[in-house]
Amino acid sequence: MTAVRPIELPETMFRIAHFLEKHDLVQCICVCKLWNELLLSLVWEEVIIAGGGPRGRAIGPSIDDLKQHRELVHTLEVHDNIPGRYTMIFPNLHTLELGPGLEAEEPTALGDPTALIMLNPSLTHLRISSLDRYLLAPFWRAVSTLSSLKSLDLTELGVEFDIEVFWIACANLESLRLRYSMFSDRNYGDKLFTQLRSLVINSCETEDHSQHLELIRRCPNLEELTWYLGMEPQALKAFANETARGLWPRLGMLRLGYDISDDLLGPIIAGIQKITRLDMCDNGFGQLSFQALAHHFPTLVELDLQNCPNLIGAMLCEVMCSCSHLKKLWIGSITAKDIIESRPWVCHSLTTLQIRILFRESEQDLQPLIFERLSYLTQLETLDISRSLEKRPHKTLDFRLRSGLGMLASLKSIRNINVFQTAQLLMEEEVRWMLEHWKNLDRFNGDLNQDTQLNEILVSMLRARGIRT
Repeated sequence: MTAVRPIELPETMFRIAHFLEKHDLVQCICVCKLWNELLLSLVWEEVIIAGGGPRGRAIGPSIDDLKQHRELVHTLEVHDNIPGRYTMIFPNLHTLELGPGLEAEEPTALGDPTALIMLNPSLTHLRISSLDRYLLAPFWRAVSTLSSLKSLDLTELGVEFDIEVFWIACANLESLRLRYSMFSDRNYGDKLFTQLRSLVINSCETEDHSQHLELIRRCPNLEELTWYLGMEPQALKAFANETARGLWPRLGMLRLGYDISDDLLGPIIAGIQKITRLDMCDNGFGQLSFQALAHHFPTLVELDLQNCPNLIGAMLCEVMCSCSHLKKLWIGSITAKDIIESRPWVCHSLTTLQIRILFRESEQDLQPLIFERLSYLTQLETLDISRSLEKRPHKTLDFRLRSGLGMLASLKSIRNINVFQTAQLLMEEEVRWMLEHWKNLDRFNGDLNQDTQLNEILVSMLRARGIRT
């Protein structure tokens, strides 16, 4: 019996393939029969076809190769003026993306997206961007026949013809994303979108936000809502009244933006029955909103309060001392003194933490105490202490052993560290310590030392172990 070399084991080969760029993977399967047999499906799983090649040829696989391997294609991206011969049946296609040329300033005539839709009824996800002039009523009628379609994502799209046909196409969706997309009108008729669980509306400035709210009202089973409308008091007050009435009993994830005042956010947060994920980034979230949020502390799993100028350290500390089920947390700046003077953290299930911890010159002796707090977050995978790139470096957590870095040996799951604009002064001993104790570390973003030559040496030490910088 011939012994199998470890490098020839399927699990080993799939592991290696995970780290290869697609063009490198193609080269491998071309020269190795075993790789071809096992990994061919990875090459064809996602296919991109675009116009703009030499002499107007499409960029992507040849038509003959595509026909031969089309059963392996699960995701297809079609850009620009693709010849009609690329319109074919893909038996296992589940995701289709239609877009303009990858480099062209103006899109040219797309092959025939309607035919491509009709030939592939297995589609579950459809993404379209910047193709409004080509997608008329026949196209949306074809989309409405896709019985398995679950999500539709429209970006910079205009729907001006037979709007009723478009809403029929949306009738059985579970996810709808409308980003900077315009509609000639929003004649919903008597339609209710009872299957819709996730809705994203990123508004155009010229749109009537009351029409957005009317669409939201027609989705009674929403579980996730993202609505970027800006400071629109009338629409926001109406939305608050509807949440208080319990119109969306399943709504658990809410993302609103931007620059919405505290007095408008508070009633909305208070009206929702049970929030598990809340994103108030870049808003006026303050005392009123925080009081409403306290009701949801027992159920919060994800919370984003970045760039909310009305927040104070005491509020941020209260979140970390009260929300025991938090998995992901993004918050603003907080002083080391506020942390030390607060109650012990209970958010020990955190996997992602973005926090800017500030130290005064006289508070450097608090560094070990902050490291001790962090050491209890044993499930942490991502730690981000970066400061916004447009701001000057400040005194923050010092990733040196003498300051307490060694206490973070308990973070066995850590994969990503971000320290942008934090003026770190790591030495080789700190990098060696990280390599020894953080076996799963995959990426370290930001300068390790302010000395350019020393920083290059430290970066090379990380890269030699496969850690990206």
